[in-house]
Amino acid sequence: MRYNIIVLAESLASICLHLVLEFFGMRPRSNTECVREVCQRINLYCCKDLEDIIRLRNIITHRYWMV
Repeated sequence: MRYNIIVLAESLASICLHLVLEFFGMRPRSNTECVREVCQRINLYCCKDLEDIIRLRNIITHRYWMV
């Protein structure tokens, strides 16, 4: 299950990064910023949920509970 979340979040970030770079001419500082920018530009209402998926990926990948 954890691996699926990681793959989903990285795919989401990759798609959003492509859109932001190619069509909006921006250079986001983070994956959450990238997702937020795409959501705002195309009027998605699930922006908070998508950002939470990216944050969950960071927690799983970097094992923040171990710090």
